[in-house]
Amino acid sequence: MAGPIAASQQRRLLPLLLLLALAIAAFQASAVSAAGMTRERRLQLRDKVKEQFNHGYDNYMTHAFPHDELNPVTCTGRSRDSNPDNWNVNDVLGNFSLTLIDSLDAHAIMGDTKRFEDAVRLVIRHVNFDLDSRVQVFEVTIRVLGALLSAHTLAVHPTIGFQIPWYADELLVLARDLGDRLMPAFDTPTGIPWPRVNLRTGVLPYEAASTCSAGAGTLLLEFGVLSRLTGDPKYEAAAKHALLSVWGRRSPLDLIGNTINVLDGKWINELAGIGAGIDSFYEYLFKSYVLFGESEYVDAWDVAYQGLIKHVRDERGLLYKTINMNTGALATTWMDSLAAFFPGLQVLAGDLKNAAALHQLYFAIWTRYSALPERFDFNTRAPTISSYPLRPELIESTYMLYLATRDPWYLEVGERFVNDFEKMARVRCGFASLADVEAGTHEDRMESFFLSETLKYLYLLFDEENFVHTLHDNHVFTTEGHLLLLPYSLQNHQSASAPTSQSDNPKSIGTRVCPRYTPLPSERRSKPPNTKSANSPPVASETMDMIELLVAGTRQEAREGLQQVRVEPAEGSRYTPARIVQTATGLLLSHLAGVTLGIADEGPTYRVKTVNEIVLSATDTITVPARGVAFLVSADGDSAEFEASPLIRLVVEGLDKELPLALATYGPALASGERIDARIVSPPAAQSERSKAGIALGCTPHPVDVAASLIEGNMLLLSRGGCSFSEKTAWAEIAGAIGVVIANNQGSGIFPMAPGENVTVDTASIPSAMVSAREGAMLVQLLRKSASGSLKVQLLGPDEVGDAGGEGGVVAAVTGEVLDTRVQFGGRHVSNIRVIRSWRRKGEGGMAGRRDTRGGRSLLEPGRGFWCMRFCCARGPAVSCGVVT
Repeated sequence: MAGPIAASQQRRLLPLLLLLALAIAAFQASAVSAAGMTRERRLQLRDKVKEQFNHGYDNYMTHAFPHDELNPVTCTGRSRDSNPDNWNVNDVLGNFSLTLIDSLDAHAIMGDTKRFEDAVRLVIRHVNFDLDSRVQVFEVTIRVLGALLSAHTLAVHPTIGFQIPWYADELLVLARDLGDRLMPAFDTPTGIPWPRVNLRTGVLPYEAASTCSAGAGTLLLEFGVLSRLTGDPKYEAAAKHALLSVWGRRSPLDLIGNTINVLDGKWINELAGIGAGIDSFYEYLFKSYVLFGESEYVDAWDVAYQGLIKHVRDERGLLYKTINMNTGALATTWMDSLAAFFPGLQVLAGDLKNAAALHQLYFAIWTRYSALPERFDFNTRAPTISSYPLRPELIESTYMLYLATRDPWYLEVGERFVNDFEKMARVRCGFASLADVEAGTHEDRMESFFLSETLKYLYLLFDEENFVHTLHDNHVFTTEGHLLLLPYSLQNHQSASAPTSQSDNPKSIGTRVCPRYTPLPSERRSKPPNTKSANSPPVASETMDMIELLVAGTRQEAREGLQQVRVEPAEGSRYTPARIVQTATGLLLSHLAGVTLGIADEGPTYRVKTVNEIVLSATDTITVPARGVAFLVSADGDSAEFEASPLIRLVVEGLDKELPLALATYGPALASGERIDARIVSPPAAQSERSKAGIALGCTPHPVDVAASLIEGNMLLLSRGGCSFSEKTAWAEIAGAIGVVIANNQGSGIFPMAPGENVTVDTASIPSAMVSAREGAMLVQLLRKSASGSLKVQLLGPDEVGDAGGEGGVVAAVTGEVLDTRVQFGGRHVSNIRVIRSWRRKGEGGMAGRRDTRGGRSLLEPGRGFWCMRFCCARGPAVSCGVVT
């Protein structure tokens, strides 16, 4: 009987329809491809990529095999070493010929049947996993287990063309053996796996209990396929439980954090985003649905993606920020290269518009350096980690966008990649990672993913006739670029059709139908100046304007052509330096006195493009309270009476008097009547890092054990000297302190402390104040007498505040009324300065859009900062507290 397709049938068909949609798009748009690039040129580029692959692989086999990786500069092999702290190497390399294994399916995808068979034979003869190697579960799963499963399915597939007559499931046997050796990692109270195992002995007694969300949630594709192929459900069950266990601990914003404790399931690092430590969690959430067809994964994906779009993506629809998973507060101003995978995932999920915009942002960074730096700061417009280990993420997204749109622009992007690899990375014995994208220097390492992913995706971009594009089985590429196939006979059809609260709703299912792709008209596309490209990026010109401003260059480059104007108050006026807070929509300034503005002439109006050293985007707004521009109102110039911040007070248990403190000009202000109850402590420090009074200077990262046992949730007593005041506050905040009291060591007075000379954006979220040298010494003596090593204190706000909430009242969301007051320059309106009546606190929530740590939990988590990323995923860039900006 004819009629609508039942909801359960639709759910079973959706993964296949997703794949068919990409294939149909590829077929229907072939004429567009031909118009953009000739078939001859496309095949030349395809063959060039294969030559590059052979150059890397042949040199590995000649100079490095059976080692794990190739050192292409010195033409030697690389394997693990005896240094337990060399995690970037030893987490990945296990003395099992990693590059040989990781490259297996690349031979088949590049059409080299003989090399594929030869490589399979070498793996069978030389590889075993009975090794005394402590490796990362995540890395070995995606690089090794995934490669073995992919090669096995290709070697036995009856129609693709790579079936090996003599093959008897040896790779599957190896895969199962490896899976069994990894299974002890899942033996935790939460089901979230330990980050590392010893392949011979299991989890070691001293193993760290912290793992990143990506490490725990990026196992299901490989372990699931292992279960389906062997008939043993334990592998899939363990990986599925780990994925859903992390997801079940999401925040009220439907975001997951970066790092979690495998024993108690508590978040160690609450940073949320789409980059290092989190990236492939989202990838596997959706791809598990595509491969297995089970609706619970896409249900979770729907919720997760909405959380990202609502909270992580900025208001301009371009940047995906790093924020606090619970508050949504902006945490960093950088983006990392691993997040360049996300446009490809958005393509698979059907969000082509957002995918194209984010891809173009990353490609704009690439065009500036002919590579993609590990981390790029969109405030300074410069890399903060300048290396590039030949990662595949941007190439993968380019391939996916071309597959879905057949827009010839993406072929030109791919050609740029081919040429840049040749120019920047090719050396005599392979392709070398870039140690510094700005200097063009090499690191003597060719990671295995350059062959298994980077060049594979680049090859597929130009090989439109590849068998991958016409597969009928459910299939996905893993996060390591391995092709996993799942025939219909191995799908769990009962689970796929089981009703869920969301998937049983036909309306919900309808929202998962990808809209038809409509290319952006040429008149709306942006053509970058001085380009030799025959095509234009498929993004609107206004989006390209924002992208170019975000990555245009250094601050000096951004200032070129601007009028630099210092806003001067009347002679003799007194004021503290303006407090500047960066938000998602621009800047909040406490006042304009003494601020240097870079002003551009835009015809009928002027626009501020830089504030001091901060470069603004085309949509950024500068918001200032009326009090902060009062001195500009009359032609004569009113006095800018911006006095020092009002005095606050410290009440110490056992003292019969209140100690006066001067609040810093950076960090949050205290409102009238506000009170912070806490305990104050003085951290231990070496003699060289103490003042004459014996108080720690606090100019270096606090040790993790001290932070966890002493500093977390307390106020910190430090001494002036050794570094800037803001540096002391930053290290204290990273260690989990909720406030800082800094004792003066010169003279008997106190004053409002200013940040360091190079600090242009206020990022402090805990209050800092100065106490006199005499009263600081008194606090030290009281602490020494205290049995607990701490004192109970109350930090009290000022008795009275002015109409703007005190100097530097930029501590809350802007909820003031906009005034009909316009700032002018040269007789014309400055279009992006907004004057409001006052700053007001937004309810009881503290500082909207800022980090609020008065509850005793710092944004970066007590004593941990970014160190957790070092111990989570070797894929992530090497970072430490020393490079936190």
